[in-house]
Amino acid sequence: EQVRARGISIVPLPKRIEFAAPAYPERVVISGSEKQPFFKIICEELQSRFEELKSPVKVQISGKPEAGAYNIIIKDTFSRPAGLPRLADGCEDQLYTLTPIRNGIELAGAKDALYAAVTLRHLIVREKGRTAIYPAKVTDWPDFPVRAISLSEPFLRRHLNNPEQYAKYTKPLIRRLLRLKINEIRGLPRRPQKSALRLFSTGPLMNETDLNAMRAFRANAAECGMLCGQLEKFFSLGSKQDEQNPFFKNFNQKSRWGSSGHYHSWARTDLYEKIAARCHDFLKQSEWDILFVHGVDTGGTLDPELWSHRDEPTRKRFGDDRAAADAAVFMELYKAMKGTNTRRMLAVVYPYCGYNFNADDVMRTERLPQTAEGRKLAENLVQRESKFLKRLHSLLPKDDVSICLREGNRHNMRLF
Repeated sequence: EQVRARGISIVPLPKRIEFAAPAYPERVVISGSEKQPFFKIICEELQSRFEELKSPVKVQISGKPEAGAYNIIIKDTFSRPAGLPRLADGCEDQLYTLTPIRNGIELAGAKDALYAAVTLRHLIVREKGRTAIYPAKVTDWPDFPVRAISLSEPFLRRHLNNPEQYAKYTKPLIRRLLRLKINEIRGLPRRPQKSALRLFSTGPLMNETDLNAMRAFRANAAECGMLCGQLEKFFSLGSKQDEQNPFFKNFNQKSRWGSSGHYHSWARTDLYEKIAARCHDFLKQSEWDILFVHGVDTGGTLDPELWSHRDEPTRKRFGDDRAAADAAVFMELYKAMKGTNTRRMLAVVYPYCGYNFNADDVMRTERLPQTAEGRKLAENLVQRESKFLKRLHSLLPKDDVSICLREGNRHNMRLF
């Protein structure tokens, strides 16, 4: 209500915000050092706000605060406010503060002051013909360490044949995402088709024109601290296009995902090694930050990945250890990241839905009978999937691999 009453639009709303009386400056000085992380972006964000308001306020950049001006001070030190709760893993580095002082405000962050600056940007408004700055005391941190978006809108396909023009054209969008505190842009307007990474597919994954445009797009995102660009790969070795290939004659495990289906074998990590080499070449060429690897996407809660139908070589190599089988393929594809700019792998394994950790939801989605036996089966399935994911987690690197859980409410996620 305090935000709305002041005519301020700010998303996401900071966790803690206490407004002081507005300032109506004639001159603003942004002070800090070019050696500070994102100092150039911070200055651009604040300056552009005054410009879009058509404000007559004179804005300067200086190495230190100046008397007679309203000073926005970019701090290079940070003190964690007292009384904060324990933050979720990965969120502590994104903690930031705004602190009003006499004739100004200080911006600080655990790692950098970028989010402090974009929050202050929202607090600069036009009010009765004057430029007002609301020097609020703010303490804020994210609920989730990653806030991601994928982009495929048709308007983002303009100017693809001119990387320099494309970078200029898409820069305002990236800055808008920054102000929403989005920190990952995954799917890009141009990306390889999933079928391009089949075992026997050949040729470049993207044409040079599209690739150059996406490099320019990523460069704009990277200077704002965002990870950008995601290469997607399923556990498929071949798909519908490969049905006539005699190589797949003995691959009796064919997934029933949609009408396409695909061939795979957990035991044949030697084949995934070849696909990983192609992924590596593309990641190195594109400079994309994220590798997205999806397991076999079928089977439901009762028979995830159609594990009961796995091929004979997989039975011999892994027995009934599905976590070890999935980890073996994930780790083979994980090797594609070595020697590239890629920072993280998203490992998606079926089932990945939050409801799989709530017996009531399992009974509903699997249409189990509302009996003691049905309830017992649902509880056993929850325990089995929880145990499976915990084991898979223990087999994968912790620093740069994330296991994806999605399509569930917060309560179900917290159950796991």
